[in-house]
Amino acid sequence: MQPIFAGKSSTVAKVQTSRYPIRGVSGMRGIVLSVAVVFCLCAFAGADDVPPGHWAYDAVQSLIQEGILQGYPDGSFRGQTPLSRYEFAHALRRAIVGVSRRIEQVAGEMRRPEAPAPQPPAVPPTLPFTEAEREKLRRLPADTAERLQRLEEQMRVLERLLDEFGQDLKLLGEDVRRLRNELSGTESRLRSLERQMRQRVQVSGSLDLIGRGAHGIGGKNAVDLNGYTLTGGLLNNVHVTHELSLQVGTEIAEGVRTEAELVVGNYPSYLGSASQFAVTAKRAPGATDFLLWKADVQIPVLLFGRQGVLSVGRIENRMTPLTLWRPDVDVYTPLPRYDSGYYSMDGLKFQLDTDLANVMLYAARHNTVGTNLLSDFMRVSAGVDPLNLFQPGNPVRQRPNRIPYGIVHARHSAGASALLKLGREASVGAQFIVLDMRRDLPTALGAVNQANVWGWQADWAPSDRWDFALVYAQCDLLHHGDNRLNTDNWAFLARVQYRPSDRASVWLGYREFRPYFAPPGYWGRIGYWHNPTDLRGVDIGVRTRTGNLGLEARGGFYAGTGRASPPAGFGTDDRVSHVVVNALWQTRPRWQVGLTYEGVMWRLSDPLRFNPNAGLSAPGKPVENYLTLTVGYDMGRDTRLRLLYQIIDYDAKGVGSYSLLGTGKERGGVAVVQMSTAF
Repeated sequence: MQPIFAGKSSTVAKVQTSRYPIRGVSGMRGIVLSVAVVFCLCAFAGADDVPPGHWAYDAVQSLIQEGILQGYPDGSFRGQTPLSRYEFAHALRRAIVGVSRRIEQVAGEMRRPEAPAPQPPAVPPTLPFTEAEREKLRRLPADTAERLQRLEEQMRVLERLLDEFGQDLKLLGEDVRRLRNELSGTESRLRSLERQMRQRVQVSGSLDLIGRGAHGIGGKNAVDLNGYTLTGGLLNNVHVTHELSLQVGTEIAEGVRTEAELVVGNYPSYLGSASQFAVTAKRAPGATDFLLWKADVQIPVLLFGRQGVLSVGRIENRMTPLTLWRPDVDVYTPLPRYDSGYYSMDGLKFQLDTDLANVMLYAARHNTVGTNLLSDFMRVSAGVDPLNLFQPGNPVRQRPNRIPYGIVHARHSAGASALLKLGREASVGAQFIVLDMRRDLPTALGAVNQANVWGWQADWAPSDRWDFALVYAQCDLLHHGDNRLNTDNWAFLARVQYRPSDRASVWLGYREFRPYFAPPGYWGRIGYWHNPTDLRGVDIGVRTRTGNLGLEARGGFYAGTGRASPPAGFGTDDRVSHVVVNALWQTRPRWQVGLTYEGVMWRLSDPLRFNPNAGLSAPGKPVENYLTLTVGYDMGRDTRLRLLYQIIDYDAKGVGSYSLLGTGKERGGVAVVQMSTAF
């Protein structure tokens, strides 16, 4: 099962490399890092060197190796030698001057050309731009907004350094007030450029072309990780899909911004749903379809002296993987829109981010989000009926192999989340969601028309090397406020991670998912079983990088909880081991090769769930094996080609209910070619 903890320790299931480098900021980064290191060296003057474990130590070493840090006029860096007072003050002066120059460089790119000499107009004079001005806009670098954002981040670094080392600078005879005034003037110029940039209509987009094929191997058939049957030869199962995304954004009033995204192609009709796995064994692309993925107006709102943002319209929203997170319904293709976990919904969302807390409130309707051909394309559902809980040993009841659909198909939902920052090392958060289906649904628990999902998490990072995390979530079923299910419907995770260096990390965790836990979230898979529940056990993993080679090995070792009434669920004697080994090799600057092995080893022996004398399957040890080869090639700055081939080998080992196609042994292959470009 994949780790679900977000942040710098999370595992990315679909390997992606950066395709959007930021031009024109490397020099700025060098200036600011140089100043930061100079400050630290001066702060530690009198010591032999910067002590290991301090943030400056690794920065100094990496800057020496990369040749970025230049502390002396001849361009050399002389180990841990303390810098003189003159060099210290001069470095700060160069940094502020460097920031100003780079901001003026961006301003020059954005500035309209001077008016040409009077000539007969070649175009009607009512057009807002001359041809020269249009040419200037066409030549404006596409990453200007990103460069401005990066400059703003570096301004924050300089301000922080001035605050922290102001007294030291005064002792060196530097006029700190004058430096602050110059920095403030530079910041004002940056704000002016940002306002100009926001007023421009920004148009961007992406195009994805996907070809895929599947086939049986050795006269066998198989089921892929998306749950689709692979039969016959490769050419009998070829599908070509495409999707074009267009994003438009602009500032329509002072501080008020609008953004929209339109998706066009036959990929939505191929999926059938962006949040639910299909129940059909076969899938084929349909006609070209379109979907308004996002269209909102973002309005600044002042609350308690802090400025938040109110988004109204078709918004995107998510919380945490265990509360509100859209599933990844296509394992084989990395597509940011579908992999991000965000649901599209019609409603409003308020966000307030401060240094102490982040708060989000929303209310929305879900069944109005559909494509031109498909209704309820992003269905939000939760809850499970005990009567329909999976029975892994029942040959006539399909074993758990797809994400639980949820019995409460939400028509409306509302919720809130908050994250409180306890200094730089710790944070605690909480979430609450109400999902209302606006009708009564008969279940084994009685009538149900509502689901409440709530949870909390706590994170603590006492140093750069250690991370501790706790996560809890619960999904209750109700009828007009009366609780119908509030037991055995929760999940709990705990994890500790240690990073001995910036190239390696190890982690250990524990998880327990009770059988009736079914929120509208997504927390990974075991083989082709998505959102696994009714299990408890440990997770372990290690990740390292050596040169151009990255390696990761992780495993989960679980047993059934025994909390469901037999023959449903797993017993405490039932076991499953899930092992994944990843290797990613950057063979050349534009080439990446990845190899992944995933194995799922079952040991099913609970006599109340696997017993031929009771009409159930015999006990046994089914095995799933997946071997995946990926090759990536960066065709250009914004264009990437990705090839994938996966071999699937499945053996039910005599457990009839685990024979997906009724043949006991299943074998097949999946091939995918994907080209993605951004503009």
